[in-house]
Formats: sequence, structure tokens, C-alpha cells
Amino acid sequence: MVRSPSEEEVTKKLTQAFLRGMEWGDKIPIGIFYQNEYVPTYEERIMEQMPNYLKAPPALSPLYGPDGSTIVNIEDILREKEVW
Repeated sequence: MVRSPSEEEVTKKLTQAFLRGMEWGDKIPIGIFYQNEYVPTYEERIMEQMPNYLKAPPALSPLYGPDGSTIVNIEDILREKEVW
């Protein structure tokens, strides 16, 4: 059984990872310095909010209709996301 780390452990490991990432000189560390298996990945968090994200990513969505007019209403999007 795997136990989840305490907040103190996470803070200590994140600090160590940050310091490792700041090293610079003859040797420059690269790679993954810390990975928390208890936090969902970016893709998993996106899929929770947008289940069809991989099938229809926003970057591939049309912005203009056949007549060249804009089909995206940014005001509706901002209102939906409660940015206003």
C-alpha cells in the first residue's frame, strides 16, 4: 500500500527540486526533479473540464463560417468562464 506524502514532505521535495533546477555551471541538471503521483496530470484535468478535448481540440476548431464571418463570440466564452 502506498501512502500519500505529508505536506512537509512535499514542501521539502519541491524545495530540493527547485534548488536542483537552479543549479548552473559546468553541469546543468535536466529532467524530472519531482513528480507527485497524487496530482492528476494536465491532460486528466483538461479532460475533466472538456471531455471531448482530444477528439476536438480548440486549436482545430473553426473560427470563421463559410462566408468569412466570425463564428466565435468571445463575449459568450468570457461570460461562461466568469471572466467578466
